[in-house]
Amino acid sequence: MDGKPFRSFSHTADVGLIVRGKTRRQLFHNAAAGMLSLVTGPPSGPAVPSKKTIRLTAPDPESLFIRWLNEVLFLTVHRRFFPVRTRFHQLTSRSLSALLSGHRLPPEHPFLRDMKAATFHKLSIRRKNARWTSTIVFDV
Repeated sequence: MDGKPFRSFSHTADVGLIVRGKTRRQLFHNAAAGMLSLVTGPPSGPAVPSKKTIRLTAPDPESLFIRWLNEVLFLTVHRRFFPVRTRFHQLTSRSLSALLSGHRLPPEHPFLRDMKAATFHKLSIRRKNARWTSTIVFDV
């Protein structure tokens, strides 16, 4: 994947990502970074530092992954918070606790597209040869 931890692909009226990471934590972080690269970029002017804590639970690993991405998307689009770093305090197959460090997006900050949500459509999360990969489709 050209040295990048994610790449996008077109999917009818949606958009998708193939994401990789050496660890599950890195996979979650890279998936959020890849998703946000499809939505917007960091603030172009002076950055106002900000932090957010996320605590999530889900019945299975796939649901947790989707909840994570949708929470990050919500924070970015509706709370205008652009995360840059992720520090996971806990990440199991059914729960996570993380501290996101990033910047506030100014009101005039542009968005590249209107992304509604991460979906379960064609979702896969695999561990193979000590690497994690995931395929995710987003509703746009």
